[in-house]
Amino acid sequence: MSPPNDSEPPKTLRRMASEKLSSDNPSQLGDPASLKAEAADSEPTDQDRGAANDPEAKKRGEETRKELERKEKENMNRGQKAGQKMSHDSKL
Repeated sequence: MSPPNDSEPPKTLRRMASEKLSSDNPSQLGDPASLKAEAADSEPTDQDRGAANDPEAKKRGEETRKELERKEKENMNRGQKAGQKMSHDSKL
């Protein structure tokens, strides 16, 4: 952006956005990978998609999810037991 000239008013955000929309890259993504994807004439390969199509990665993700669910259940049970103990102790 050029420095403001005394003879012209400063650019408003609306004006700057309007100028950007009429530029060569209206998506405003600008990074080389995004520009390449916008211009690509083919679909991504499995290798391009990375771990999303890797059966081993899916398996590890499922195991991690199950482990987190198990730990969450254990913590809830501990909390319930602690709450019951506190309730019992307060009655004494």
